[in-house]
Amino acid sequence: MTNQRNKKNPVAPRKNNQPSNIEDQKNIMEKVEMQAIFSGPLPQAAELKRYDDIQPGFAERIVAMAEKQQAHRHELEKKDIEVFAETEREKLKQEGRGQIFAFISIVLMVLAGGFLAWLGYSGLALALTGSSLAFVIFAYYNYQRDKNKN
Repeated sequence: MTNQRNKKNPVAPRKNNQPSNIEDQKNIMEKVEMQAIFSGPLPQAAELKRYDDIQPGFAERIVAMAEKQQAHRHELEKKDIEVFAETEREKLKQEGRGQIFAFISIVLMVLAGGFLAWLGYSGLALALTGSSLAFVIFAYYNYQRDKNKN
């Protein structure tokens, strides 16, 4: 069956990708493609010149657009920095308030423990003072651990 098909549609074999007849040789075209890539907010100077050749003022508008975008980006970055600085200031204030609160709590617990010891409840005084100190040590340890993670 394959032999009959080859006999019905004979195709001349092509060697070295050469066209099979003269007509095909005439229709061969060569295609050359050039690609230029640039990166940045503005096209290259030659490109800007071509834009101005299309319509005067295009290049100036493109440059103005890039300058406006850059000013906008700088403003956004400035706002980000201000927000970050404010957040850091708030963190420092909270840490300071936390330290003051911890100090006042410890002083009150030690005074309460001393008062209980004066009343003769030495076991209760030791438990109250010891647990207060243990809490402060635990909180400081967790604070340092979280600080080192970040």
